[in-house]
Amino acid sequence: MIKSESCQCGWHRGHDPTQVLGPDGKYYFVGEEPKKAPRNEGLAAAVLGVVLFIAGVAGGGGGLIVFGLVCVTAGVTTLVITKMGTLWKGLQPHEQAAAWPGRIIGWVPLAFVVLLIGLMAFIGNLFT
Repeated sequence: MIKSESCQCGWHRGHDPTQVLGPDGKYYFVGEEPKKAPRNEGLAAAVLGVVLFIAGVAGGGGGLIVFGLVCVTAGVTTLVITKMGTLWKGLQPHEQAAAWPGRIIGWVPLAFVVLLIGLMAFIGNLFT
């Protein structure tokens, strides 16, 4: 397990763990392409947490306040670990495991928006 940002093999955080043969015959590590999914899911989880927290404070629901704080924490943790979605393949397995709760919670508002758009399109087609 790599504990630091770089190792003696030339790999460092942000590079794919696969090697590519360079033009000079040496093997190099390539930079990882930024991923939109972890960033969007982390942001969605954080926004969902803030909305739930505000709803809990306004309505006096202790459960919503706690769940909102958990969602915000999971979303922010995902954003910090993945460095706003720029890293995923270069992360260690325990780092990916720590980022998954925010990604899973982030799917809730994203799936709701997709379902809402589909429902609006379905209802719109009924009346045309």
